[in-house]
Amino acid sequence: MFKRIKLITMAVVLMTALVFSQKVKYDDSWGSQGFSLAKSSFSGVSVTHSVNEFEMAKAEINGETFTTVQLPGVFLPNDEGAPDLPGSSRYIAIPQGAKARYVISDMKKEVYQNIDMAPAPKIPWDSDKTPMEYKKNGEIYSKDVFYPSSPVIMSEPTKIRGLDVVMLGITPFQYNPVTKELIVYRDIKVDVSFEGGSGHFGEDRLRNAEWDRILKNAVLNNLVLEDVVYKNISDSKADEFEYIIICPDNATFINYANQLKEFRTKQGIKTGVVTTTQIGGNTEAAIEAYVNNAYNNWDTPPSAVLMMADWGASGSAGTLYAPTYEPTAYPCVSDNFYADVITTDGKALPEITFARMTAQTEAHLQTMVSKIINNETNPPTSVNFYKNPITALGWQTERWFQICSETVGGYMKNELGKTPVRINEIYEGNPTVDPWSIATNTSQVTSYFGPSGRGYIPATPQELGAWTGGDATDVANAINGGAFMLMHRDHGFYLGWGEPDFVSADIDLLTNTTPTFIFSMNCQSGAFDYPSEVFAEKFHRYTYNGQNSGALGVLVASETSYSFVNDAYTWGTFDYMWPDYMNDYGAAPTNNDEFMPAFASVSGKYFLDYSSWPYNTVNKIDTNYLFHLHGDAYMVVYTEVPQNLTVNHQDIFDSDNIAYVSADLGAKIALVANGQIIGTGTGTGSMTGITIVPQPYDTQVILTVTKQNYFRYEQTIVVVVPNSGGDWAISSSNIPFGGVTVGGSSTQQFTITNSHATEYLIGDITTITAYSVELAAKDLKNTLHYVIPPSTSRVFDLIFAPTAEISYNGNITITSTDTNHVTSYVAVSGFGAYPNITLPALASSSAAPEASVLSSFNIGNTGTAGLNYSAMSKSYTGFQIPGTTYHSNDFQSGLIYTNSGAVSWATGTGGTWNGTTTCAALTAQGTGIMTSAAFSSSLGGGLYLDFDQTCTFVSGSSRKVEYYNGTAWVQVYYNNTLAVTDHQRIALPAAAANSQLRFTGVNTKAGPTTSSWKVDNITVSSDALPYSWLTISSPTAGTVASGGTNAINYTCSAAGLVVGIYNANVTIASDDPDEPSKVLPVQFTVSNTTLIPGTPSNVTTTVSGANLVIDWAVAADATSYDVYSSAEPYGTFTFVSNVATNQYTTTFTEAKKFWYIVAKNATK
Repeated sequence: MFKRIKLITMAVVLMTALVFSQKVKYDDSWGSQGFSLAKSSFSGVSVTHSVNEFEMAKAEINGETFTTVQLPGVFLPNDEGAPDLPGSSRYIAIPQGAKARYVISDMKKEVYQNIDMAPAPKIPWDSDKTPMEYKKNGEIYSKDVFYPSSPVIMSEPTKIRGLDVVMLGITPFQYNPVTKELIVYRDIKVDVSFEGGSGHFGEDRLRNAEWDRILKNAVLNNLVLEDVVYKNISDSKADEFEYIIICPDNATFINYANQLKEFRTKQGIKTGVVTTTQIGGNTEAAIEAYVNNAYNNWDTPPSAVLMMADWGASGSAGTLYAPTYEPTAYPCVSDNFYADVITTDGKALPEITFARMTAQTEAHLQTMVSKIINNETNPPTSVNFYKNPITALGWQTERWFQICSETVGGYMKNELGKTPVRINEIYEGNPTVDPWSIATNTSQVTSYFGPSGRGYIPATPQELGAWTGGDATDVANAINGGAFMLMHRDHGFYLGWGEPDFVSADIDLLTNTTPTFIFSMNCQSGAFDYPSEVFAEKFHRYTYNGQNSGALGVLVASETSYSFVNDAYTWGTFDYMWPDYMNDYGAAPTNNDEFMPAFASVSGKYFLDYSSWPYNTVNKIDTNYLFHLHGDAYMVVYTEVPQNLTVNHQDIFDSDNIAYVSADLGAKIALVANGQIIGTGTGTGSMTGITIVPQPYDTQVILTVTKQNYFRYEQTIVVVVPNSGGDWAISSSNIPFGGVTVGGSSTQQFTITNSHATEYLIGDITTITAYSVELAAKDLKNTLHYVIPPSTSRVFDLIFAPTAEISYNGNITITSTDTNHVTSYVAVSGFGAYPNITLPALASSSAAPEASVLSSFNIGNTGTAGLNYSAMSKSYTGFQIPGTTYHSNDFQSGLIYTNSGAVSWATGTGGTWNGTTTCAALTAQGTGIMTSAAFSSSLGGGLYLDFDQTCTFVSGSSRKVEYYNGTAWVQVYYNNTLAVTDHQRIALPAAAANSQLRFTGVNTKAGPTTSSWKVDNITVSSDALPYSWLTISSPTAGTVASGGTNAINYTCSAAGLVVGIYNANVTIASDDPDEPSKVLPVQFTVSNTTLIPGTPSNVTTTVSGANLVIDWAVAADATSYDVYSSAEPYGTFTFVSNVATNQYTTTFTEAKKFWYIVAKNATK
């Protein structure tokens, strides 16, 4: 892939002294900390990465003193042994089949010197009890080059479940270990363009609601994922399923699989049960081939798969085999081999969500399936169950266990208003005096989650306290007291947790009858291939006195996992379930964000993948294989006391293909008949028409509505022949549309009412050409069947869409079962028309310096249809530097610079390029230095240096500009490009009373070819801003009637402008098919010449209630108006008021009054 870097703006500062810990803050960043999406379109994105603050500190490592760099929100270190520079990244969605190119379009940087940068540590396994290992990578530290080679990197295209993406990584630091220079890229702007491809984002076949949340969390430009109507799964093939349950070919397993299938099908998830016999065997090859074929070839590919059996050897009966992933140290069993369908990216990221129920017996199956169904049909209602979630951790000063756990607990306390039960014990260290952690990158984690960031944890652990004393009894008591979730973070092993100590035998202490979901974010406790019952399996299978108890489900690792990487994965997982947990990552919260641990785990793996990319990829791959959900892939955990849904619907259905249901905003609606999904929809808070497969009479249709933290709603509705008849009435017998733009449409509504108390009103509505009718924005038709229950009204949309510039008049026909209104008619009329926008050739106005003037222009419409203009945008031509100019030189009137060096700068007296430096004819290389006299910039706000340049260099030449800030020379520009002609605008460091500029050219001669660098129009000024003299004061959207005009008022302000002529363009968007975008040039003259305002015209009066409104046309060059009145037309007119607009409103009591208006401005 082609990549190129263009360096535009560079503000460079040299710093050599560091205190023990130095927090550097910038108040003039281009964006918020990290990534900001400045622009997004179907053709590319513009991304800004800003460093609002970072921290440098001294650290003793292996007996040496090093500098560490911490950047808030970057959680993981660099690659082992490399300079530990923090970097972050984001996925960028690109069109199908497209390539992506990037350009660094602008940047601002600083340079620090004499820095001994610390190497990144080796990320340890959670089970590793030795100190952190730091060892320099000699290949990097021995070379006189900057690491990384570029602050920006972009991956080759890959896919996330059919969505083409690239990874954009930015490390806003570069370090040269030989020269010990550290470059800090304070701000970087990157433009990414998309080339080729279909122009469409994502593969619609693979889209579904749960995976769309994952996609929108993962990609930065998620708005390009346009809403789609998810495939109507009632139309899909019988043997294709959105949710696959794989089980052994055993009647008991099949029976419980079918129970879960029926439950999920009712809520609109097309679920199928397949056995090992049907897929070809209990082997890796058979299972993987079946899953891959389903993903790649089904019209409705699976979004999730449940492995409903415990692990067993390949080919064994009554089990489901999973292969073993074998990294360097700790092999782990993993279903991720099946979840990772597209393996070409080498990242082991899933395309399908997997879960497993490690059932061996019917008792296990009954427990695991009933826990799911009972929890979602009859969830706990105790306030304390939701008020008191549990966090349990083992303190280890060298790790982040305590930070990971307390950030989740702090979110639940501070943002959700809960009172987490904290159960803690010490593994290593002393939390009464220790910091949060001594691990690398701790500062950037605590900055993000601490008081200066999200606010989930205090500045020091001592402010929380209660770090010791937790034990198995505390854990059991907390679960028995009721809690919707427990999160444990510390060391784990096959039979339990380290600190606080809670092992398999302690599960027998549990008596809870409302199971708790367990986040076991540690090692080994979920190794489902262990020879005996592992900790997570016992937790999930557990019952007490024949009732469900213990865990509702468990998210857990199947072997030894990595410290720090685990924590980042955990944070990403929780951000899926609670989107505001890290609100600068992922998509914004919606009206139905479901707490679904299985899908959240997948989202966490993608979050981990783009965390600090391209570093530590191996550790991330291992984590993807490790973590599994023990439970149901579609399981939903209630996090608040459930509420009742507000659902309204027909009490019977006829054989129509539309069902009308009203449900809470965001609720999921499903209709099922005979075990088949016949329609799905989403609640809007009002009546919604859902397209269904028509059903024969006497069919029972099950309506199911679900939403996070609401009771599940189920109701059976019978398809019957309605008791027809009814009393028919309609709201209108004549609906005129007038002129409607050809190719567009206009909608009007009418209402049919059935006032009968017991009978249904049934009939058809038939329209004429160019008209169509629909109900509840569904099922647009020329003939629409309707059924209106007793004592009910239905509102219908009548849509007129002309295709030619002709009249469309006639009647729509409405039949009904009301014997008094068997056939009725509604007259309709309308004609196809075209608008035609007209604008003046130029809008012009003028004002004295510092004055402003109100002007106007007309938008006209000479067409036959109303003209709708929807937006006005303005753009300026030219360039403005308002504020004080502290230094300038265009080299037209003499040189105020001092020459030094071997090559002199020559100054011309005319022409375009005047200040030049040229290598002497007999010199191979020479340096020319041009230094300005001192000038003061002490009154300036933001300072900017502007100059024009052109150069012709041979190899070895360079140019730089330095700025004297009162105490030292600071390099602000450097370049050695061989040929360039451009304008430079550079942000300067702090203002000073004795500033100077210094231009240094190093010019090399090669044979007869010499080098030259020419500069001109040097200016140092404050607060460079784009023009802002034009303000449109009228509404920027409206309608112009056929043959009419709309006056648009605008104001031109000369504040800060020097005498001259200024130009701008106003672009007006409209529905004129020939000119959907039309440009009006605007010219503004700032002049000291006396400007005589024009004469107001078209003075009109209008009575509005108790007010009299006087209007007049805007007068040229007027800035205000004097209003006069008189009781007689030729009497004495008395001054009433001065107004700034072309309108005056007053109350009136007289029978008659006469008015005249005088236009005024600053000079007249």
